[in-house]
Amino acid sequence: MIRKKSVQCTLITLFLAGSLTGCSLFGASDPLLEPYAVAYNTNISAMQDMAGDRTDLFADDLVVVGDESGYQDETIKAEAAIIYNVTSNQVVFSHNAFERLYPASITKLMTVLVALKYGNLSDSVTVGDDIVKKSELKGTSLAKLQSGCTYTLEQLIYGALLPSGNDAALAIAQHVGGGNVDEFINMMNAEAKELGATGTNFVNPHGLTDENHYSTAYDIYLIYNELLQYETFRNVVQTASYDYTYTDAAGAQVSGNFKTTVKYTNQEVTPPENVVALGGKTGTTSAAMYCLAMSSQDTNGNQYVSVILKADSREQLYYQMNQLLQKIYN
Repeated sequence: MIRKKSVQCTLITLFLAGSLTGCSLFGASDPLLEPYAVAYNTNISAMQDMAGDRTDLFADDLVVVGDESGYQDETIKAEAAIIYNVTSNQVVFSHNAFERLYPASITKLMTVLVALKYGNLSDSVTVGDDIVKKSELKGTSLAKLQSGCTYTLEQLIYGALLPSGNDAALAIAQHVGGGNVDEFINMMNAEAKELGATGTNFVNPHGLTDENHYSTAYDIYLIYNELLQYETFRNVVQTASYDYTYTDAAGAQVSGNFKTTVKYTNQEVTPPENVVALGGKTGTTSAAMYCLAMSSQDTNGNQYVSVILKADSREQLYYQMNQLLQKIYN
């Protein structure tokens, strides 16, 4: 049964037990949480949209999560798992929503949000050796951008979200940050603060592990819910395969393709009956383990955002996500 939590336009302060000490934030047996102050007296439709494709589908209110003790499900074994009805602003299920965890490539949701808000999709971005040969990116998920080649910002967004390209995320950060990746990271953290994502801190635009780079399932919901206001984002995450043409260093037109890592989108995994998966973003590192944030819709047109962090395998990630999605009708 859905537990109804109507949003009041007031300041909601949720005090969650725990002390705050460095790296131990990420111990599964000792989740350390800080007091969570979230302001919801917000008219999101008044926020500036520099990309021009923002709409206000779910912007009037946000879901408020209080006591989670009423939500019990032994099949949900991930460290954190939530599903919220963003049409009616109701909690369907919530487990460890405020525990700080490594978000891995789910970080790229914020990277794309900042790009959509402050960039222009048609911008031309020439990728240099400083990105393509970045040592920290070797052996990680890449969009396989080529040095000296020029892409549009929109293509880089596809490259960051579909194949989860760390090179694409870095190229976005460098471009939108005016050549300064650190400035872009400041923009990411400022946007998180503006959304009320107070359990989040970013130190890079791609999500590779750093003890000072963390988020919560609830904060990821806030970010995802904001992204749903952008038509471009909604289109990208529902795309299984994206063909594009870029310009190489010699000026020739070259064809490329990006494929999604989300198994609902490429139809390798089927959602529960009467649930339509509307795309999402995966995240996987040895520290974060297996993560997924996604949106879905029921037969009445209600839309949902669900997040799982730190499942212990890819198979369990999708099994547990389906368990969450089944709760829409339970």
